[in-house]
Amino acid sequence: MDTKLLEQEINEIKDENLKDLIEKVMHATPDWYCKMPSSTSGSFHPIDELGPGGKIIHHKKVFRLADEAVERYGIKEYEYEVLKSACLIHDMPFCFYWDKEQNRYRTDPLHPFRNSFFCSKHCSDSILVSAIYYHMGRWSNYESEEAKKLSLERYKEHPVVMATQECDFYSSRRMILLLPNWY
Repeated sequence: MDTKLLEQEINEIKDENLKDLIEKVMHATPDWYCKMPSSTSGSFHPIDELGPGGKIIHHKKVFRLADEAVERYGIKEYEYEVLKSACLIHDMPFCFYWDKEQNRYRTDPLHPFRNSFFCSKHCSDSILVSAIYYHMGRWSNYESEEAKKLSLERYKEHPVVMATQECDFYSSRRMILLLPNWY
């Protein structure tokens, strides 16, 4: 996937290691991803995310909501960079799969696990990996041997992890429309 789609957001990340991770994740994400809606069923996410390109709009909104969450969770400095990075890449690179029976893409319920495991191969920050793993909050209920090996459970209630969940949750609510000039 072309990093130019999220260039403004990437440029707001100052930490070079986090920027490097974001670029690796985006390069591993298929090009068609940027044309996908946020919800393959149409049951979730606001109307502006349900058409082509909705997934990119979703990532931009989650990223912007990080600014709102930092004060509530007392997140500062480097952890703010981690939060913004997790918000930007939480659904990449393995969010969708092709359902042969229904002949369409569907959201992979294991994408938090697959994405966090991918990130763990390229990043040593366990809080960021945990934020991606648990970004769906109570719907992130897949416990794996890999997650146990990475000790992700101990960060489940870390402020960055909880803020990532909140940002993703609020950005995906159908009844909240964030104005385009805001993101």
